[in-house]
Amino acid sequence: MRRLHFIGMMLLCNLMGCTSYNECDLEGLWQLEEVKVDEWVRHFSPTYVEINANNSFAVSRTDGDLAGIYSFKDDKLIMRSNDQGWFNNTRAVYYVDGLILLRGKDSHKRNAKLKFTRIDEAPTFVDFENRIVGKWELYAIISEGEKQDLINTWFSIDSDGNYSIDDGSGHTEQGAALINPRHHKIFFAHDKTEWRTWFFGRELRMNNDQMDIQYRLRKSQTN
Repeated sequence: MRRLHFIGMMLLCNLMGCTSYNECDLEGLWQLEEVKVDEWVRHFSPTYVEINANNSFAVSRTDGDLAGIYSFKDDKLIMRSNDQGWFNNTRAVYYVDGLILLRGKDSHKRNAKLKFTRIDEAPTFVDFENRIVGKWELYAIISEGEKQDLINTWFSIDSDGNYSIDDGSGHTEQGAALINPRHHKIFFAHDKTEWRTWFFGRELRMNNDQMDIQYRLRKSQTN
């Protein structure tokens, strides 16, 4: 197995103890922990990458899975797939035990860094659904870039697929909702809309891309 030696990234290596490694050190399951574009931290959906010994890789993420092949050349990791984003390009690779950093250009020629940590197994989809179920305070709505603060407005959803929104004035919206834990989305039957859903620390974010609306929620203290 060809031994890979990387120079550069001196600060990170000095702080974290980068070492040369074998290609087999990269094999296994990795979770995307951080994305920076031109040093700005960017939001991303949960993403897991499995690197296999046969030079194939598989990506599991909420907006669709994909598979591809990889190789090494000139101290860089080359990933080839039909992905339009991060997993169809060439990047420098830096390795610390339990951590991979990929550095290169994105599709807009900006400097991009992706940090992955090694995990034993991906969290189950049931975990995501269990975290969604319950009563949440809907404290803000972002629509077309404008923020509206809400008071005493509550969003509830149960494991049987029922939801309600109570604005505190006696008006309640309710109906059927389908939690899609595989792709981190919620589908509301009454208006046939689908919302991307993710956790922001202890809070919940829900985005309707077609309507350009975002809900910001926090868990009820009495839940």
